[in-house]
Amino acid sequence: MGSPTSRPSLTEASLHNAIDRVAASLTISEYLLPRWLVVLRDSQESTGHVATHIGLTAVNSDSVMTLVRDGIVALGFIETPNIPADLRRTTIGRDVLQVAVSPTHPWARRRQPLTAEELARTPLVTREEGSGTRKVLENLFEPIMSALGESTPPRWEYSSTAAVRSAIASGTGPGVLSSVAIADDVALGRLVTVPVSGVTLTRRLSAVWASGPRPTQVPAQDLITIAKRALAR
Repeated sequence: MGSPTSRPSLTEASLHNAIDRVAASLTISEYLLPRWLVVLRDSQESTGHVATHIGLTAVNSDSVMTLVRDGIVALGFIETPNIPADLRRTTIGRDVLQVAVSPTHPWARRRQPLTAEELARTPLVTREEGSGTRKVLENLFEPIMSALGESTPPRWEYSSTAAVRSAIASGTGPGVLSSVAIADDVALGRLVTVPVSGVTLTRRLSAVWASGPRPTQVPAQDLITIAKRALAR
């Protein structure tokens, strides 16, 4: 008679099968998180655990932090550089932002990079207030525009990355989006990227939770590890 097969304990199984609620900003939820969730599921099933059901809420970074603070979600993923001190955080990786225009825009034919001042003084198609992408740009442009004594309102504001991308492609105006959000459109010729000199258009991606050195739920801890590994490649 063979030896009994080792099985996860009841406590271990319940921890791994906990129902998690996760919130993520739009770029992460649309372009990065789906793959991380597949890796989490495959990892759990390969070790004999039932895959965790993840309830995902996709909102802007400010709203993610509110949901975490209010205890509505166990874990949040955000793109904003401005994180309140009452939330715990860890950096999961970095994201490259790119200036994008339609193929018919004059910038698509530029031979020289844009300057930071040119970009700051141009009305852009952008996300709404509270989005991580917009906060990165506001932090970047504020000292430039303050020195000039000027301010430049957005050309248009949209509440989704897809809407911003479509507006740029239709010729509404230039915009700045994550490289992962526009990769397919650039490859298909619907968008053209424009280099910028004098500034580094990158941002930190973070996981946030309410308290403690790490989230209490095992799937949330595992998801952070998976995200860090994916973004380190």
